[in-house]
Amino acid sequence: KEAITTGRPIREIVLEKGILTEEELEIILNPQEMTKPGIPGANLLK
Repeated sequence: KEAITTGRPIREIVLEKGILTEEELEIILNPQEMTKPGIPGANLLK
């Protein structure tokens, strides 16, 4: 919601709030990762 209301990219907001690292975002927001079955970046939880 914040990205829509502020017009800022999700990546920028997530990094600013410290929710994920740049490396984690690269994996999760990777188009190949997002089109695989399952949760993008699930391997980060292991």
